[in-house]
Amino acid sequence: MRKAFKMNLFIGILVILLTLTACGVDGDYKTNKAPIIEITSFEGDLISNPESDSLVFQQKIYWHAYDEDGTIQGIAFRVLDSDGNPIATAGNDYIDADGSVEPITIQGQSEFGWVVHYQEGADENISLPNSPSQTIWTNEKYAVINFPANDNGEPIVDINSVEVICIDNRGTISEEIYTKFFRITSLKPDCSLSTTKGDPDGGRVGTGINLQFRLLSSDEPLAVNTPYYYDFKVLKKAYTEDDENYSDDQILTETDWISTKELPSFDTFMLTRSTTPSISTDFDSDEEEANQLTYTEVIARCYNLAEVRSEPDTLRFAVKEGFHPETIIYSQKTYALGQYHYVDYADESDPEVYPFQDMEDPTPDRYATTLFVDSTDVNTAINSNDLKIFTSWGYHGEYGQPPSGTGAYTITDNPHDKKINKLRDEDTGIDYYSEIVAYDIRLDGEAYDFFALQDNIVLHEEEDGTTTEWLRVYINSVWDIAQQLELANLPSGDHVLQISAYDLQDQYDPTPAELRFNISDYTPSEERSGILVIDADIFTGTTDADIDQFYQNVTADLGDVTFVNRVDIVDNSQFLTSTSACVLSTSDLLKFKTIIYHDESPSASWLQQDYDAINIFLAEGGNMIISASLNLMGMNQKLTNRNLRLFERYFGVTYANDAVDAIGTNQASDAFFIGATPEGTLPAINLEIEETFSPIVNLRKGLGAIAFFTEDGVNSEADFDVSVAYRYNSKAIDHPSFPPSQEQFDAYNGVPVALKRETVDNKCYIFGFPLSFMVESEVKGLLEEIIE
Repeated sequence: MRKAFKMNLFIGILVILLTLTACGVDGDYKTNKAPIIEITSFEGDLISNPESDSLVFQQKIYWHAYDEDGTIQGIAFRVLDSDGNPIATAGNDYIDADGSVEPITIQGQSEFGWVVHYQEGADENISLPNSPSQTIWTNEKYAVINFPANDNGEPIVDINSVEVICIDNRGTISEEIYTKFFRITSLKPDCSLSTTKGDPDGGRVGTGINLQFRLLSSDEPLAVNTPYYYDFKVLKKAYTEDDENYSDDQILTETDWISTKELPSFDTFMLTRSTTPSISTDFDSDEEEANQLTYTEVIARCYNLAEVRSEPDTLRFAVKEGFHPETIIYSQKTYALGQYHYVDYADESDPEVYPFQDMEDPTPDRYATTLFVDSTDVNTAINSNDLKIFTSWGYHGEYGQPPSGTGAYTITDNPHDKKINKLRDEDTGIDYYSEIVAYDIRLDGEAYDFFALQDNIVLHEEEDGTTTEWLRVYINSVWDIAQQLELANLPSGDHVLQISAYDLQDQYDPTPAELRFNISDYTPSEERSGILVIDADIFTGTTDADIDQFYQNVTADLGDVTFVNRVDIVDNSQFLTSTSACVLSTSDLLKFKTIIYHDESPSASWLQQDYDAINIFLAEGGNMIISASLNLMGMNQKLTNRNLRLFERYFGVTYANDAVDAIGTNQASDAFFIGATPEGTLPAINLEIEETFSPIVNLRKGLGAIAFFTEDGVNSEADFDVSVAYRYNSKAIDHPSFPPSQEQFDAYNGVPVALKRETVDNKCYIFGFPLSFMVESEVKGLLEEIIE
């Protein structure tokens, strides 16, 4: 009982003490002191007009607020015009005009017109007037104010004011509104009107263009040079042929002024046949020779952040129907990568960045490469589980090169050149000032199947009246397939990818670009058969015909033999434009067991150009015989300089520039070669002298321009298992026709002129002398022994 009494007494005393400490001398509760705010400084430029001696309309205004017995929770500000009315301004576009966002009462009077902000954490994708999370309070230390220094768009000198209040952590608002007056003005901005593709300057445009508005820069402060919005109107005027300058012609139709202030893009506006306002043709038909009846004029004005209006700028053009784009599939960006389709080097001179496979050493990395062109002139690749076809596309006029001086860009349609975006009509080549907005895609006769765009199927009307389905992908799509595709898991067989550009006019390319290609099945080495003889010589006339006949004769009894000529392949192809490219395809080569490649002209070599296909053929277990001459030295140097190890990997030639040398600089010089002496069981083969087709051999009784392998040129590493197949057989020093000196005989006789390397996977022979110049029967016996 006593303990309870003491506890109650203690609590009572504590309550009395707390009450007394919360009261003043008169015993009342302490009132919360109102916070205080003031404008401390401002930043802005003086206007350049000496008569105004005023500030430029844009000012950065700083304030400071403090609270003796709490903390500042927020600042509210508003802008008043010269009559003291709250107003919205550029950048502070929304105000609490009626106090509905947050009613404020100061000294018994309702105050409204405070600038509205998003609350912290609000969804700012919802426009501020419609947001449920609005407030007049901000925690910013300053505000940028664009005072409206205009009277109906014309610049004036005006006196406006900014007022600020603050609120503390107990919800008490400052008792006084702090006010600061500003004398402000602005200069007139300058407006420029064009299209996003340039100024048609009265010329023809299509039925879909994008107007582009700009405020022209000046030496005035940045605020003066910053646009707020534009307005424009569209007129249709009568046209007469003698009125080249489009002077004051009769106005047939005229729209009201249209403001871009509330549009998603305030500095562009799309005009088509279906927009509001719209544009329509100024000609009596869509034929190229149509008569022009009217022209279209657009007048535009610019408003700066003070809402001062510029003088109007005018754009004139003649709208014509019938234009459409031309689609381009870029060959420079079309290639494939897979187990049986690659190159094992990176070409530093090629600006394209290719996909690649990172291989384990010592296998070189594999890079994507262009589709090969097969013997039927079809783009091709060999199928594999990892095969991917990459391609990109655009439109005619998208890329070009700048002029050397003044003038227009040169359209190249090369995606590695500058992007110039000059959309040209496919039929006339006229720049019709429109834009590509999407691409329609079709694969193998059906709309391209893309999981995320199943609803984007459109119809094209074909010439025969039927319709076809296409997938439409807009260039601003979140999916990156609008201008590129990576095709995987395609079945073997013929395929066709069709692309049709689609422009602002609602016009698609009626003659779509096509990529036709074939994916062939891989043929394992044990299922291949036959011989492919590749003629890479550049001999002409009788010599070329004799060499062709020679190889037909020596392979006559070797089963199925196919003959191809590099030059003929290019001449008969729509895709191959030069013999300097790889003209062979893996899909052709990998049908054969053996390739005989004769590149025997001393003055040029082509085997290194065909490296891409030959390398894959050998990597997949093919057999090869190379017949060359002096040019073998050039082949080796070109392969080595490009870091291509074909000769080392498959023929046992040391990877070095000087692994191959030559005797004689042409067929008539140092013409001491009369035959090849074999090592092992191979038959001897001699130079055909008695019945030769070569005038030089007939005269010299020997042949020059013979390649040989240097002492270090035969790879001696055990892993290579290479051996000399033939050695140089020289004329004797007393030979009756152009004999060698003793020194020459000693230097040349017996040097290696042919190598062989036989492994589990390959049988490869390389000859530094031309087999076609040898005794036919002996070469026939040699080939039979090698191949059988």
